[in-house]
Amino acid sequence: MLRIQARQGIILLNFQFSILRHFRRETNILEEGFDLIAYQGMVCWKTTQCRRTNTEKPMNLSVRAVRYFVTTAEAGSISNAAKMLNISNSAIAAAIDGIEAEFRVQLILRQKSKGIELTPSGRTVLVQAKHFLEEYENFLSEGRALTTALYGTLNVGYFAPIAPSFIPQIIAPIMTENNNVYLRLNECNNDQAQDGLRNGEYDVSIFMDYAVHPDIQFKPLLEIPPYLLVSAGHRFARQASVSFAELAGENLLLLNLPTTLDYYTSMLKSCGSRPNIIAETNSVEMIRSMVSAGLGCSILNMRPNSDRTYFGQRVACVPLSDKPERSINVVLGFMPGRNRRIVHAFEDACTTFFASARAKAHRIRPSEIEGE
Repeated sequence: MLRIQARQGIILLNFQFSILRHFRRETNILEEGFDLIAYQGMVCWKTTQCRRTNTEKPMNLSVRAVRYFVTTAEAGSISNAAKMLNISNSAIAAAIDGIEAEFRVQLILRQKSKGIELTPSGRTVLVQAKHFLEEYENFLSEGRALTTALYGTLNVGYFAPIAPSFIPQIIAPIMTENNNVYLRLNECNNDQAQDGLRNGEYDVSIFMDYAVHPDIQFKPLLEIPPYLLVSAGHRFARQASVSFAELAGENLLLLNLPTTLDYYTSMLKSCGSRPNIIAETNSVEMIRSMVSAGLGCSILNMRPNSDRTYFGQRVACVPLSDKPERSINVVLGFMPGRNRRIVHAFEDACTTFFASARAKAHRIRPSEIEGE
């Protein structure tokens, strides 16, 4: 498989290492004015025609320089990166200076005693540099490893208060079948999950499709209607469903995270329900524990695998008979453009899981009575 990318007169060829000699032997490309160049770990074809007609100097960036830049950005300072790579500060500084000179843009701001800070251009280049390094490692490995193997680091942001109930099952096949995958899981709120995608911090995010930024592409995974959470001994626990009208006068505890509080209060208002809101917290487990202690009810959207709380008591999930004006879905978000193979593998794993009966057990609907 051959991918050709044109960059200022340089035609970069990413292809399987095993067919390099075959490609050179079976074509007349060298005789037609192409030179094979090996430069600091990069293999490329450069046309002599471009040398004659293009007044700009072709870019010459080493893999080593790109790796130095990525390590520095992640380490937060040149000195920290130098220690990690066991080289001198000046070698890293020179590599970054070379990249900035080639791109004609400043990538980092050097701050005495505070390390470095990426410029907006630096953050953009960092995302591409990480992608390039992973592709380069894949290129070197494809000649001696199975082409189905996955490599690299996958950064996942997630806002799903019960994500620990399902993420292990999603990632288990990826982690057990691929020894060269490193996973970073980042718990965040709904806004942070989207911000992390837009600034390149996350490769992919799991969040709710509430106030999704227009820059982000997303794939719906599971619709999750709201349900009423009550203690196991509450009178509502024995009902097949509960209407919003029945909540009048009930003590209610609300989850207060970016977008969630607005979502729940708007829903109560639109349904004409006026419960007695007595507390709010940014922790789902705190909500569940307080409810299990008999301090009130709450409204949530996904249920964990167990009905026992940290408090040691049990809760019951009761369907709400009133359909809210707006449904909420768990979605998988990513930025437009070509994504890495490991991202596609994670997407496939999410799709497979959320289509399963086990995933659907995390939602409560009027037709799904607790205990069935």
